[in-house]
Amino acid sequence: MIPTKAKDLIAEHADTIQIPEEDLKNMVNFYFKENRKLLSNLSQLLVRYRGLGTMLLKGWDIKSEIERTKERQMHPLPFDTPEKLQRNLNRLEVIQPEWQSYKERQKELQKKKQDHYKTHTNESKGKTTNSLEE
Repeated sequence: MIPTKAKDLIAEHADTIQIPEEDLKNMVNFYFKENRKLLSNLSQLLVRYRGLGTMLLKGWDIKSEIERTKERQMHPLPFDTPEKLQRNLNRLEVIQPEWQSYKERQKELQKKKQDHYKTHTNESKGKTTNSLEE
């Protein structure tokens, strides 16, 4: 797949939907600015993008980000402030237990599905053998 530059897409689609190119560019910039804000202020496991779907954070990603933030607290970059780093760390430490409970719920659901499947297939096998014996 060859990526297409946004400016080329905007020009092409502005003609297609018959609106000024500058207006479409402003709409796209606003949309991506809102999505960037969602990601940078993340406080939930799920991020819903209007028109695109839902993104679920990965557990290993949360853990590695916590480690990176702690490392940056010890050796901050020029643009890092202690308040900003602590705020990010607090946010990530709130999300991590949510991730653990989410994974446990997913495991329970998976086990229930497997049990239901086993029960259902055993019942159908039992009915099949009974009907053959008769």
